[in-house]
Amino acid sequence: MKKKGKKRKTQPTGYWIFFCNPKIWKIDEFLKSGKEYDTYTITEWQKNYFKPGDLGVIRVGTGCKRLKPGIYAIVEVLTYPEKMVSMSIDYWQKKEDAKKHRYRVEIKYLKSLLENPLFLEQIKSDKLLCKEEKLIKGFQGSSFPLSKEAFDRIVSLTSSLYDIEEKMECIQNLSANTLTEIRELEEKYKDATPRIKEVVSKRIERGKIAQKIKELNNYECQICKALNKNPKVFKKPDGTYYIETHHLIPVSSLEKGSLRTSNLITVCPNHHRQLHYGNVKVIENTEKHIIFEIDNQIVKIEKVKLS
Repeated sequence: MKKKGKKRKTQPTGYWIFFCNPKIWKIDEFLKSGKEYDTYTITEWQKNYFKPGDLGVIRVGTGCKRLKPGIYAIVEVLTYPEKMVSMSIDYWQKKEDAKKHRYRVEIKYLKSLLENPLFLEQIKSDKLLCKEEKLIKGFQGSSFPLSKEAFDRIVSLTSSLYDIEEKMECIQNLSANTLTEIRELEEKYKDATPRIKEVVSKRIERGKIAQKIKELNNYECQICKALNKNPKVFKKPDGTYYIETHHLIPVSSLEKGSLRTSNLITVCPNHHRQLHYGNVKVIENTEKHIIFEIDNQIVKIEKVKLS
């Protein structure tokens, strides 16, 4: 009778704690060098969990007099794990350890916190972070999953989210200006982390396709127009009217079809917020139209579709 494999208690989140022992690897010297790219050893049994676009923090442990325990950097995973030698041999205390073929991922340092680390005492005193047991106590390994909420909290305490996103390798060349590019994005990022999905969503909404939809809809709020209200908002300095685009299926979910032009409508800021946070019921959603119940009224909107 075949025995069942042991089920892992931990599950991947797309966010990681990379544990560092400065007695083995000189993280402070590396950060002082200003280098952005490196490899990082990961826990072997989690090798199938890592993927490009994952994000993480470098957590320095106890036992090193020159560095207090805490978080010293925010990083992005660039590759799937492979057995390889270290990219930064000069920063290892024992060169032979660096030359061993171990499972590692390539990473990019998005933010160095060497001058202002998030110390363990601060982590313990934070209402959200204190619940992250592995972040507090450490882990006998080189990597461990971190919750999205904890990662976002660390970013809010140490960095500007805008600065982090602008440096992310996986999105620097992200383009969403043609239908082909949008289809490619939909496939590429269908399993991405929530943070990556949010960034993809922003790029789509700022891209040429969204601008074309606005133009075809005459820069009007389609909901206001269906309710026989003034569909124009205000004029911008370039003479065009301000309008926003809304994804009927949230792009952050990256469900199939969420990036397509048939998923976009144009709305005023008020209705945009209402669609996200108000009491709005979708009665029917097809490739050609969508029917809402909003403010106790039934509204039918014809969709614009680009070929």
